[in-house]
Amino acid sequence: MNEKDIAKLVQTGARAFNASEGRIKSVISLLQKLGYEGEALSDLLARQPSLIVMSEEKVMESFKQVEDIGLKKGSKLFAIGLRSILAMGTENLGRKQQFLSSLGFSEKQISELLRKRTLILELSEEKIKRNLDFLVKTAGLPLTDLVKYPGLFAYSLEKRMIPRYRVLEALKSMQVQMLKRLCFPIIVTLTEKRFLEEYINSNAESSSVLHDIYNGGKDGKLIIVKETSSESVSMKMIHESCGSSSAASI
Repeated sequence: MNEKDIAKLVQTGARAFNASEGRIKSVISLLQKLGYEGEALSDLLARQPSLIVMSEEKVMESFKQVEDIGLKKGSKLFAIGLRSILAMGTENLGRKQQFLSSLGFSEKQISELLRKRTLILELSEEKIKRNLDFLVKTAGLPLTDLVKYPGLFAYSLEKRMIPRYRVLEALKSMQVQMLKRLCFPIIVTLTEKRFLEEYINSNAESSSVLHDIYNGGKDGKLIIVKETSSESVSMKMIHESCGSSSAASI
């Protein structure tokens, strides 16, 4: 292992140092047989020190489940997927897949979700469902958009998505000429600074009202009802602009 990875292992994997040298050699030999060598092996042990104290059967089972998701061994995504599997326990993977199925995702969509954002396995079922309910029932996004933007499941509903959605609705109700850039999934992923610059501070005439809406002031408590035909056109344009985005892996 290189010095940087050894330092990381010391910080995060103290239990690994209780293992005998023979045990460590045995694990390294197994990981090499599973396709990990050199820098990739060094990085894997630093990120997943628990592998050192696992049984050979458990290690192989975990690797197989990550491969079954469709992630390539040796890739960074594989290491992330392995971390998620180890964090939740291999026995819980099937349950999480069944849960996603109960929310309406097809088997193919679930596979794509897990390939793009394996960390979704570490999110609680409650958080996944709350975010999905808001994104589908309130923001009006189809499940296909959630598959394109799986990172949406991880964001805070109260601190990020709801405030930004209020601003989005306000901009549409004000008929601000920005519809081609009002793609909600992408808006959610923007940094705080960029979001304020592009969607609040750039509208000089209404920036104070938009700030109030964003921060949950009296203007932010207004309920915007989607009833007019022009609103339907706006939502259509928004979804079309989202579909053309290349940021599908967020």
